[in-house]
Amino acid sequence: MDERPYNDLCCFFSMARKGKKVGKKQDFDEEDRVRLINFVDTKHIVEINNVLTDGHRRRIGVTPFKWCLDLERSVDICSPLLVELLRRWDDGEQSFHIWKHLVPLSVVDVCFSLGLGVVGEEVQFDAYACGLVGSLFCGQRICIKGITNMIRSVIGTEHDDVDTVCRLYILLCFAVLYFPRNSKVICNMPFGILDDIDSLVKFNWGSAVHSFLVNSLSRAYGVHSQKKNDHNITLAGSVVVLQIWAFERLGLGADDRDIVFPRILRWPSLKLRTSSIERLFIERNLIFDWALTEEDQSNELVRVALNLTGVSEGGQEPGVSNTGDVWLKKIHSNEIEIMEIKKRLKILEDEVFSRNESQPVEKDNVCDDKGQTSDCNTEINADVSDHEVGEDVGADVGEDFGALHEHEGHANEGNTAVDISDDSGVENEAEVGGDGNGKSPTLHDVADNIDKDNPVHDVHCAELLAIVPWVAASQGNCGIGGRVDVVKLYQTVTRVDCPYRIVAVINGQILSTHDCMGFRPMGYVCNMAVMFGCNLLMHNERKLHQHVRRIVLHPMYTTLVVHDSNQRIAKRRVWKLSDYNMFFSSNLVSMKEILTAEFLFAPIVHDDHWWCYAVKLDTMEFLVLDSLGHNRKKRTRIDNSVARNMETFLSLLLNCKEDNKPSFEIRHALTPIQPNLHDCGVIVLKFIELWDGTPKFNGNCMPEYTTEDLQQIRQNLICEWILHDDNQNREEVLVYYDLYLRH
Repeated sequence: MDERPYNDLCCFFSMARKGKKVGKKQDFDEEDRVRLINFVDTKHIVEINNVLTDGHRRRIGVTPFKWCLDLERSVDICSPLLVELLRRWDDGEQSFHIWKHLVPLSVVDVCFSLGLGVVGEEVQFDAYACGLVGSLFCGQRICIKGITNMIRSVIGTEHDDVDTVCRLYILLCFAVLYFPRNSKVICNMPFGILDDIDSLVKFNWGSAVHSFLVNSLSRAYGVHSQKKNDHNITLAGSVVVLQIWAFERLGLGADDRDIVFPRILRWPSLKLRTSSIERLFIERNLIFDWALTEEDQSNELVRVALNLTGVSEGGQEPGVSNTGDVWLKKIHSNEIEIMEIKKRLKILEDEVFSRNESQPVEKDNVCDDKGQTSDCNTEINADVSDHEVGEDVGADVGEDFGALHEHEGHANEGNTAVDISDDSGVENEAEVGGDGNGKSPTLHDVADNIDKDNPVHDVHCAELLAIVPWVAASQGNCGIGGRVDVVKLYQTVTRVDCPYRIVAVINGQILSTHDCMGFRPMGYVCNMAVMFGCNLLMHNERKLHQHVRRIVLHPMYTTLVVHDSNQRIAKRRVWKLSDYNMFFSSNLVSMKEILTAEFLFAPIVHDDHWWCYAVKLDTMEFLVLDSLGHNRKKRTRIDNSVARNMETFLSLLLNCKEDNKPSFEIRHALTPIQPNLHDCGVIVLKFIELWDGTPKFNGNCMPEYTTEDLQQIRQNLICEWILHDDNQNREEVLVYYDLYLRH
């Protein structure tokens, strides 16, 4: 598998020097340095363009991606410019703050930059390679080098099928230009659509590229603004649109420049320092519209994008805009309209809360013996739903996952809801939908009154209740877990085709639908989800105990340690205490709190497998927790690397002398073996939550999980995270996906 190339440039918010001179002090602090990584790499397209035949070019020329054939050189990205744009991004308005204006980034900008249409059917993304393209690789992982090698190997041979080369070429364009992402393996692409090349013109590719880029900008802005990672920020998506957008809006081009459609064919190469870029956003006059040439005015894609019913053919010089005043008025009008909508939403929100507070909530009218909510709450929720503005739920969430939530021997005969109101355990069950009307079970559909004679529900189910406790909701919450269709919630946010949306924001930690996707049945959990779960665990501990007893390092820590250990000794990092700051969430825990904590955990993912390292801080024991056992030879070197780095970290933290620094003996904790090959990430989350080295589960330190148990834990984790009391987006998500139970 090839190493994924990317533009990797360091930029500095203060003036940076290229080298450090002896006797001179650096102009910047280590904390000021930001490393922005993007993944656009068009050199592969340029190389393949040189080997295509006329037949291949004609076939690609009838697709929306024909412009890639005219790329003659690799585009270079101005990373300091991207950093400045990221600082000025407004997530809610999908615009940039420039001077006193909010300047939007729209699908029209994608149209002018890349030559893609802005009307048509929605583009569907596939999580894994499928269709004709997937069959070419016979189930193997697809990477950029694999695509280029396959194209070269078939051109000019008896296997040279024009449509096959065309599909591979477009997939390459997806991976390096239109939808580039931080992954060596090409996945989550529109694989299936490529089966019918002639139908590609039916789809709204401009909107797909725009949505992908906007979502990536929002995620990167969240990372930067929350100061989660001040040194390395990744920005996926077609960032060439951002550079062209800035080039046009800031008026960086000469008046007599050669303007072509799309603008990427005359790539604006920019060599700017950070200080120069900051002045551009303050001193230059803004240009709100695109300069239209005669070619642009007659181009059907442009006319549709700008909704032009007619443009005069004479009296206008090429390169001079004829719609500036119109677009400026539209922008001001839209800003006023947005402000009015926000005011109405605020009034509606105040009205809803005032109605909720004015009506006394009694235990009897919150939930009856059938788990039904009161009429007043139903009216309030309906009122919020009716006034929701401007969003479309989109995909149907009616797929049947019922078999995944039933234990063997049960036929979904009456769903149950469990409410745990104190620390003593589980109270009485409330039957929901016992009349067989098929209502969805609630968050913890794990029976407390299991028939003792039923051999299927053994002691593991009882342990599962203890493993995944439900903290009773606050009174102002009205027991929200009993009023929400949690199965629908789980199925909706974990679907592969669920559009990107932030579903949880808790103490600055963000969870999106893309992060939830790995919690679908048999899915692989991503590092962002593991990080969110660990941070939420620390957040809950601080709320309950006023301090954090289990401190968790970011998964990026172990990844960086492994990467550093693979370098030659002369090139390895010399670790300082400040280097470890980036692996802790500063708003949750500080490094000083490690001195009073009980455990320090470091999760790791390597070769698609999760396991965890743990340090018992009172005894300075170093343990490995691995649900695949400890007989894997490849792990020995990684264990040693992490143990030695942990020694360095703790010795720096404790300010130990060389002869008194911690020295770890690597011990392998006995843990149950996972029952499948896809639940290692879920089990790691349970390691971090439960493991303390004490045998308390039938003589073991951890429970024995079945696949059914782990599937239930997947659902429980997603629902508990989204329904958490401190989730700022909880009500928005419940209304948006229509998740309140209706009676």
